[in-house]
Amino acid sequence: MNYPPHLNEIFEKLRNGYHISPEDEDRNSTRLAKIAVFSFILIDHIANRGLPVEPTIFADSFTLRGLPHFSLDSYRARLEQVGILEHGDLRDVINHLKNVGWAKWIGDDEFQFLRPFHRMLDKCLELAKQAGESVDEAPLGSQEATQQPEGEGEPRA
Repeated sequence: MNYPPHLNEIFEKLRNGYHISPEDEDRNSTRLAKIAVFSFILIDHIANRGLPVEPTIFADSFTLRGLPHFSLDSYRARLEQVGILEHGDLRDVINHLKNVGWAKWIGDDEFQFLRPFHRMLDKCLELAKQAGESVDEAPLGSQEATQQPEGEGEPRA
């Protein structure tokens, strides 16, 4: 699959742990960076829980407050690099996913991914394989988790 050059660069930086700073004037690059970081963190979290990534992404629904994105210091650091600082910023990312047809809201705080999200999922998995590691073996969140209310970070079936 051919991906926009910005997407390849963003994933390369994520895989190598580099700081991401999209061009200030390139709004699409900024949005794409946020989507890439959001996606990579969610996929990493699912894989680290020992769940199959693709079926979990497409069969489950997720709650905004239940997302794992602020549960680890390493996740928060990556989010801060692209300007995602709070749950409201995550809502903005999901709204953009909705606008491009990759997700849909099924409630005020609950959403599902749609099949076109496969482009992002495939790219995440492809880059993990290129690194010679599976998503399970190359976690983004290697730091200790911070306290999170029980049931948070879990997809809703």
